[in-house]
Amino acid sequence: VMNKAVFVPALLAFLLLASSCQSGSSPLSPNSGEIVEADGLKMTVSSSGQGTGGLTFLIELKNGGSGTVSLEFSDGQAFDVAVANSRGVIVWTWSHDRAFPQFVWQLDLKPGDVDSRRADWDLKANDGSQLPPGVYKAKVWITSSPRDPALSVEFSITI
Repeated sequence: VMNKAVFVPALLAFLLLASSCQSGSSPLSPNSGEIVEADGLKMTVSSSGQGTGGLTFLIELKNGGSGTVSLEFSDGQAFDVAVANSRGVIVWTWSHDRAFPQFVWQLDLKPGDVDSRRADWDLKANDGSQLPPGVYKAKVWITSSPRDPALSVEFSITI
């Protein structure tokens, strides 16, 4: 008969070890938040989904200035995400196989306003194939017109 004082810590250690194991298709290193600032706007991009077989990119624009900031868009797309492999080849884009309505619109952010968007990725390439484990480079940008290259974030992810 095992003593409770030994069994409980052993069980906890086992559960902790089991929960830390990841499959090869799950993100191992979620991004806690990359931040860039341009013209009073603060763009924060983070990723989450560790252990789920997918990844969610969270994109946030906050007006930290004292006046309204306006961004104009030439279609219904507000952002895009591209993921490249270690050779720099883009293997996935969020906008791939998506249709966006064709109209001009404007995003007005008053001081303190926040606009939040998300992009879900199933860790598959644009052609539907499962990507192998490895380090990838993600790039997230705002698709305003004209495009402000400062509203772009790049970071590494490991799957």
